[in-house]
Amino acid sequence: MYVLGVIISCLLFNCRLSGDIACIMLPLTEELQAKKLREKCEMIIFEHVSTLCRDGNESCSVNKLFYFLHLSEKHSLTRVLDFCILVASEFTASERQEGMKQYQISTELRFKIFELADERQQIRAQDELDFIQEYKYRQKEYTMQEFVSYYYVRVIVRHEWSSWTRSDYVKDVAYRRHLRGLRLACLHFRYDKDLISEAVRTVRRDMKDEEWNDEFQHQYELLPQKIKTYLKGRKVDEF
Repeated sequence: MYVLGVIISCLLFNCRLSGDIACIMLPLTEELQAKKLREKCEMIIFEHVSTLCRDGNESCSVNKLFYFLHLSEKHSLTRVLDFCILVASEFTASERQEGMKQYQISTELRFKIFELADERQQIRAQDELDFIQEYKYRQKEYTMQEFVSYYYVRVIVRHEWSSWTRSDYVKDVAYRRHLRGLRLACLHFRYDKDLISEAVRTVRRDMKDEEWNDEFQHQYELLPQKIKTYLKGRKVDEF
């Protein structure tokens, strides 16, 4: 009766729901075919999950994340589901297995999570390999932090907007190196707030450029959730 009363109040007075109440109400909105209230529940659940998981696997437990995966798949909450899949791919293989034991999710969904997790690992491995290959020739000139800052974050920034470099190719190279610089900075130099802030500002500017395409947007989506909160405007704290 209490939940039914909340539903009626929301329909009459357009009241604000909490994330937990929205999860409880969701099945009832489907039974009552209350389309607008269902959409409202989905929006509130998304806001709740994205706030809870704003630092990815650092701020959201496996149990919580897979509960929302199960809920969003069961009730076809596309936006919530897509977000949860990305966060789930940040967890380790053993953590994901633990979550899948707790909550039943489809084989198709499991495959999507494994596929994204594998892609993240491939990007990380390529970042490490290329960084090692490039840095070994400059290690006497720079510390690793200086090299990441100069060679990935800053050096192209100073030249890419000059008249002789304004081309799609150069911008393509710049975006790739900027994204790699951001990933390397957050992975290896998480306590260097100046370096991370510099890398965040550079990629944030790139994202506003008209040459930023679907390929780079996909690389952005594969960044850890915590980095994406910085790119969306959150002040960089200790990573």
